[in-house]
Amino acid sequence: MRTIHRNRRAARRHRKCSLPCCSGSLRRLVTACTWGAGVVLGWPANALAADEAQELSTSSTQREEVSRPAQSETPVVALTHSARGPSAPGYGASAFGSGTLALSGDVRDESQLGGGIRVWGTPIERATLLAEAVRRDNGEMAPALSLQVCFWNDPSWAFGALGRFKSEGFAEIEGEVELGLLGSYDAAATHVDLNAIVGRGFDEAETDGELALRVGRDVWGGLRAGVESRVRYRLTGDRALPGGRQWDIVAGPQLSASFDRFFASLLTGPTTVGVVSGVGWEGLLTFGGVL
Repeated sequence: MRTIHRNRRAARRHRKCSLPCCSGSLRRLVTACTWGAGVVLGWPANALAADEAQELSTSSTQREEVSRPAQSETPVVALTHSARGPSAPGYGASAFGSGTLALSGDVRDESQLGGGIRVWGTPIERATLLAEAVRRDNGEMAPALSLQVCFWNDPSWAFGALGRFKSEGFAEIEGEVELGLLGSYDAAATHVDLNAIVGRGFDEAETDGELALRVGRDVWGGLRAGVESRVRYRLTGDRALPGGRQWDIVAGPQLSASFDRFFASLLTGPTTVGVVSGVGWEGLLTFGGVL
C-alpha cells in the first residue's frame, strides 16, 4: 500500500510540474512563430507602401513641373531673359516678328520690319543654350549664340548670367560679344525679370550698355498682363545710334498667354530704335512652344 501511495504522489507531482513547463514552452514557440510570420509577411507590405509613397511624391513633383505655364519655361519670351530658365532639361522654339512705323519723323527702311527664329535647349539643369537668326539693324539676317546659367534659385528669387555672341551676318565673322547679369522675382501671381547687359563690338570698338525690364501679373488662367521695356546707351565709340542719339528705348504694355505647351506674346509701344527722327511705334509678336 505504501508503494502504491508513493507512486500516486509521484504521478501528481509529475503532473503539477511538467504541464506548466510544457505550456510555457508552447506559448514561447507560438509567440516566436507569430512574430516571425509578421516580419515575413509585413516586410513586402511595408516595402510596397514605401514604393507607393515614393511614386506619389515623384508624380506630384512631375505634375507640379508640368503645370508651370509654357511662358515660364521659356528663357526669353520677347526682350527680357528670365534668370530661372526652364525648370528641367528640355527644348523649345519660337518665331517672332516686329514692325515699326513713325508717329513723327522717319524710320530707317531696314528697321521697319524685323523678326527671326529662336531655338533653345537645356542639356543640364540650370544651363540653357540658345541659337537665333535675327534681322539686324543693317537689314541682314544674322546668327547669335547664347549661354544662360542660373547660379541661384529659390521659390521667390533667381539670379543668373548670360553670355552671347552676335554676328553681323551669316557670311561675316565680325560682330559683338555681350555679357550680362539676370535677376528674377516670382511671388504669387507677380513676375519680375531684370537684365543688365554690356556689349562690345569687334571692329568698331563700340561699347553699349543695356537694361531690360519685364513686369507681369497673372490675371486669368494662362493669361499674363504687364509691361516690358529695353533701353540701350552707347558707352564708348564715335559712331552714334540712328538719329544721332547716344541712347534708344522701346517700352509698352504686354500681353502673353500659355495654352498647354505653347505660348504667345504681344508687346507694343513707343520706340526710338531705328528711328531717324521723332518717335516711332513698334509691335513685337512672338509665338512658340516647349517640349
